Amino acid sequence: MIRFAFDLSEEFQVPVLVRPAIRVCHARQNIRYKTLKNNPTPANFKKEPSRWASTPKFRFLQHKALNEKHVKISEKFNTLKAFNQHNLKKGKTYPFGVITGGVPSSVVRDLFEEYDRKDIPLLKLGAPYPFPEKLADAFLTACDKVLVIEETDTVIEYMLRDKVKTLGRLSGHVPMEGELVPEKIEVILNKALADCKQSPLSDFDGGKEAFGLVGGLGLPLRKPTLCPGCPHRASFYSIRKAMPKAVFPSDIGCYTLGSNLGVVDTVLDMGAGITMASGFYNAYIQDGVQKPIVATLGDSTFFHSGITGLINAVYNDSRFILVILDNGITAMTGMQPAITQGLRVDGRKGNAVSLEGVVEGCGVKYLKVVDPFDTKNMIKTIKKAADYVNDPKGGIAVIISRHPCVIGFKDAAIPEKITVRVSGECNDCGFCRDRFECPALFRNPETEKTEINTVLCAECGVCLQVCPRKAITKCDHPF
Repeated sequence: MIRFAFDLSEEFQVPVLVRPAIRVCHARQNIRYKTLKNNPTPANFKKEPSRWASTPKFRFLQHKALNEKHVKISEKFNTLKAFNQHNLKKGKTYPFGVITGGVPSSVVRDLFEEYDRKDIPLLKLGAPYPFPEKLADAFLTACDKVLVIEETDTVIEYMLRDKVKTLGRLSGHVPMEGELVPEKIEVILNKALADCKQSPLSDFDGGKEAFGLVGGLGLPLRKPTLCPGCPHRASFYSIRKAMPKAVFPSDIGCYTLGSNLGVVDTVLDMGAGITMASGFYNAYIQDGVQKPIVATLGDSTFFHSGITGLINAVYNDSRFILVILDNGITAMTGMQPAITQGLRVDGRKGNAVSLEGVVEGCGVKYLKVVDPFDTKNMIKTIKKAADYVNDPKGGIAVIISRHPCVIGFKDAAIPEKITVRVSGECNDCGFCRDRFECPALFRNPETEKTEINTVLCAECGVCLQVCPRKAITKCDHPF
C-alpha cells in the first residue's frame, strides 16, 4: 500500500494518506521490500502560483480541479483489485453480505474459512476514499442486506447510498466504541445473521464463560505502570508531595501513567497540558481564586506541540508551574532520540536544540533544572516556584526535571546500583506502594509487610527517600 500510495500521489499530484487503525498500530512484523532506488528526478520547483498559492483568486479553480481528480481516483478504485475486491458470483443474488475495511477484513475472512461459509459474499475496501461507488453499488445490488464492519468509526457505512439494506454502527449491530477484536466480530456476525434469518456462524457467546472462569480465579489486577527506575515516577512523587492540592493537567506519553500516583487530572492531546493549565488559571482568577496548578509534559511533546501554548500562556500572564519531564528520548512511540540529543532517527548527526533556550525564548523568566532522583531538592524547587507564581511580579515557572530514561540509557540512568531492603521497622502503612507505586515494591500477604521484588528492582535507590519510617534501607550485599 505504501508503494502504491507514492505512485498514486505522483499520478494525480495529490497527497495520499495511508491510515493504519488500532490493531495494525499495536502490531510488529518483519517485512520484505524490493530494492529501493534513488529518485533520479532532480529537484526543480516550477513557479506556478495558480497551483501552489491558495489565495482566493486561485482557490475556486484548485477546488474544481481537486473534485475532478476525486472522480478519476474513484474510478480507479472501482477496479483496484489489489485492495478493493469482492467474491460475488456473476448473476447470483445473496440474502446477506459483509463489507469490511481494515484489519476486520482479515478477521471476517478467517471466520468464514473456519466455519466454511462460502455462502456469504465479502467485499473488502482497503482504499475507501474517494469512494468506489460502482464497486459498492454492484455489491449492494447483489445482496438483500449487508453488514459493514470497519475500524474505527463509520466511514464506509456513511458512504453507502442504500441505508435500508445496510447494517452496522448506525443500526446498532456494531458497537459505537471499543476495538473490534476477533471475539467481538464473531458475536457481531452471529447477531446480524440471526436478525436476517440466516444461520449464524456459531453459538459463540463472546467468551462470557471463559471470562467468568478467569474472574473466579481471583487473579490480581495489574494496571499499566511506569518502569522500575523511571525518573518520571520520582518527579510525580515530588510534585504531589510539594503541591498536594493542585490541579494537575498533563499530556500524552509515558507520563500519562502519573495518574496512578494522583498527579494527572487531564489528558487530551499533545500540548494540552499547557493550554488547559492556562485555561484553568484564567477560569479560577475570574472568581478571584488563585488555584495552584502544576502542568506536566515530556521534552519531546514540548518541542512537538507545547511551545505555542507556552508562548500564549506567557503572553496572557497565566500563572502555573510547568514541569517538563526531560528523559532525553521519545520513549512512548519507539525510543527515537530527542531533539536535544543531536542525533537523527537514522543515526546521522543533527543539530541539537537547547530545551532551556527554547523555554527562555518563549518569554519565561523563571527556569530551574533539577534531577528528580533528588526528591528533597525537587520538592524544595517546586515550592519556590509556587512562591514565584503567586508573587504579583511573578509569572509562569518552568522546571525541567532532567534524568535519562532507564530503558533508553541504562548505564547513564542508574550509574551506581543501590541495593535496598525493607527492614523490620515496616508497619505496612502502604505509603511507598500507593504514593511511589514502584512495581518492585509489593505487599507480602504472609508477612503483611512490604517487600522488594528483586527481579523487577532497577536498584535506582529512590525509594530510600520515600518511606516515612525510613524502613527501606541500603543493603550491604547484592541480590
